[in-house]
Amino acid sequence: MAEIKLVDTQEVFVGKNQEKIEIQTFSLSLNGLTVHVSNVGASVTKLLVPNFSGSSHKVDDVVLGYKSPLDIYKCRNPPYLAVIVGRVANRISRGRFALDGQDYILDTNNGPNHLHGGQDGFSHRVWKAKQVKNRVEFTLFSPDGDQGYPGSVQVKAVYSLVPPSNGSKGATLTLHMEGKLMSEETPSPLNLANHSYFNLAGHDNPAGILEHSLTMACEAYTPVDSTYIPTRDVKSLDEDSVMDWRKQRAIKDALVDYGTSKAGLSQEEVQKHFELSRCAPNLAVAGKNCQNPHEPYGFDHNYVIHHPKSKDSQEISLVGILDHALSGRRLMVFTDAPGVQLYTGNWLDGSNSDVLKDGATYGQWQGLCLETQSYPDAIISGESKESFYKGKCCVLRPGGPDYKHSVEYHFVSIPDKNKI
Repeated sequence: MAEIKLVDTQEVFVGKNQEKIEIQTFSLSLNGLTVHVSNVGASVTKLLVPNFSGSSHKVDDVVLGYKSPLDIYKCRNPPYLAVIVGRVANRISRGRFALDGQDYILDTNNGPNHLHGGQDGFSHRVWKAKQVKNRVEFTLFSPDGDQGYPGSVQVKAVYSLVPPSNGSKGATLTLHMEGKLMSEETPSPLNLANHSYFNLAGHDNPAGILEHSLTMACEAYTPVDSTYIPTRDVKSLDEDSVMDWRKQRAIKDALVDYGTSKAGLSQEEVQKHFELSRCAPNLAVAGKNCQNPHEPYGFDHNYVIHHPKSKDSQEISLVGILDHALSGRRLMVFTDAPGVQLYTGNWLDGSNSDVLKDGATYGQWQGLCLETQSYPDAIISGESKESFYKGKCCVLRPGGPDYKHSVEYHFVSIPDKNKI
C-alpha cells in the first residue's frame, strides 16, 4: 500500500477582498516512485520515477510543472501544466453551444474558440482536499452560470498509487473523476481531463521528448480545421500514415513527417527545430527563432480509443505507450474515455521560467500530453454523424446518471526487446 503524507500547507490571502485560501500538497510513495498532488487545479506537481535502465539509480521528475502550487495559482498557468481542466476540456467552436434548444455563449480564450473551461476554469481553482485511506480526494463545486455554463455541478478527482498489475518494477498512478448535477432543472455538459505534460527523461531534459517513442492503440482520429476544431469526420489511420501511431514510432521522426507533410515546412526548416534546444538559452520558440507561417507545428489531435466492449461497460483500455530507452522508463496509459488528445507541447514558449521547477525553461516539444476525454467540440443535441456522435460530451441531467471517467498511468520498465 502506498505511503501518503500531507507535505505542505500554505494559507495565503488573494484578490481585492484578501480572501484566505489554503493550498495543500500531498505525497504518495510506492516502489520507489513518489507523486505529489495539490488542491490547486487538482494537479500533479511532482512525479519522481526511478531509472529502470540498470545503469543508474537516478530518480527524475517526469512531469512538467512549477516550483510550488502557489506559483500555479499566481501565474494562471497558461499552458495548463499538470492540472485537471473543465468544466469542458478541449475546444468549443466560437465559444458557443446549444443544449435542448437553448444557446449558451462562453468566453473565447483560444483565438476564436473556448478552451478548457474558460478564463477561470476548474484548472485555476483551489479545490477542497482530504486524505481517505490510501487515496487523496479533491472536490469542487461549480455554480449555475459559472464561466457561462448552465447548471450547478459537484466534481471529484481521486488519486491513488498502486502496484503495477503485471508485477513488473514501478507503480501505477490512478485518477478517477466524477461529476454530479446539483441543480434540479438545468442540465450541464461535463468533460474533465488531466493535462499533465510527461517527459520520461526528466522535465528539464534539453532533448525534450525527441528521444522518446510512442505507440497508440487507436484506429482513427478526428481531423481538425485551422483553429483545431474537429470537422466532425472520423478518419481511419489506414488513410493517413503521418497520423498513425499503431506501430512504435520515434517522436522525432514523426515530427519530421508532420512538418513536411502537414505543416508545409521544408526539410531545412524542420531541421532547424532539431538544432535548437528544447530547454536552454538557445530555446526553440515557435514564431520567434523558428519563423514560419504554419508555426507552431506538431500533434494536437483527438484520437479515437478502441474499446473491445461497449463504452457503456466502462472498460479500461490501453491508450498509448510512451518509451524513453535511455532511462528504461515506460508510461502506459489506460482509460475508459472515448478519446485521447495527443499534444506534443507545440505552444510551449519559454514563458514563466522564473517560477518553473529547478529553474527550467520549457520550449516547444518539451513535454507530451495524452489527455483522455470526450471528443472536442462535441456538446451535441440531436443527430450527428454516427462515428463522431460516439465520442459526444457527457450531459448531466436531473435524475440521470453521474459523470465517471478513469485513467491509469503505469510507470514500468521497458522490456529489452522493445527498446529503439
